[in-house]
Amino acid sequence: MDARGAVSSWSDQALAELAARVRRGTPWRQALREVVQPSPWGESGQHGTEDARGNWLWLADVPRWERALDVQGGVGTTTAALSRHFDAVHYLDGTRALVAFARARFGEEQSPNVACAQAGASAVPYGNGTFDCVVWDGALGRRVSGLATADPRAVLAAVLPECRRVLRPGGCLYLGIAASSPPGHVLPAGPILSTLVRMVAGLIRVVPSVAWRRRATRWVRGVERLTLAGAVLRQLRTAGFTRVQAYYVDPSFERPWSIIPVRRRAVLAYERLRMTGAGPRRWLAWLSLHAVLFDCYMFLAYV
Repeated sequence: MDARGAVSSWSDQALAELAARVRRGTPWRQALREVVQPSPWGESGQHGTEDARGNWLWLADVPRWERALDVQGGVGTTTAALSRHFDAVHYLDGTRALVAFARARFGEEQSPNVACAQAGASAVPYGNGTFDCVVWDGALGRRVSGLATADPRAVLAAVLPECRRVLRPGGCLYLGIAASSPPGHVLPAGPILSTLVRMVAGLIRVVPSVAWRRRATRWVRGVERLTLAGAVLRQLRTAGFTRVQAYYVDPSFERPWSIIPVRRRAVLAYERLRMTGAGPRRWLAWLSLHAVLFDCYMFLAYV
């Protein structure tokens, strides 16, 4: 389960209880365990997990390591990772209970380089050119405070220009999007492609093997993701980013052990390293259908 997506599934009551517990002095890790059972990957607060969430920084061409911004920061897992690399990190979230939790967390951890504020990602309360790096992890996983719409394209069109505005020249935006939910809920595919996917998925139901039927259905449904990377790249360029790189993250954002460029040759090399032989994954990669193999995308976009 994606960390930011997990936050989106928590009820208002659970979030309020989480904030109340840390205000009463309950250690933040204990409060998280008690309110969210079981604690999902990425929300445990373990240093190993937090360090892994910053693996992508090895690929980022960041000119300076002074100031970073984490929008929709959730329980602060990514903020904690950024705080180990940047002189100052600003945590931002539009949910009051999460901001209260984050303040308690970083106060307890005595993190003097982390500041927390409440605001929606579509109206970032900072001046132009403030940050060297902006992170929007788990983008589209939950509603953006202050926006009346949840339409993915409208949300990206509202938030991405704000991310670009507060970046310094040469600055980097990290955008993480999980496509493990029904892809149409992230960025809808075209009507023709969606119709074909539904037709093929219906035909697969006659396959006698249950295991093969489930696997084939997952891959066919994943075909809708073929349009996701291109749609996001167009949105980033429309927002004013001049250089954009797209990657797959495997197996998940919480365990980003592998980061693979969204290119046929790179995916084929990765599949060879995984020693998957000449199975279906290799064939899908060879046919440039590798989007169906991965659930997590990340984009590095530069001003």
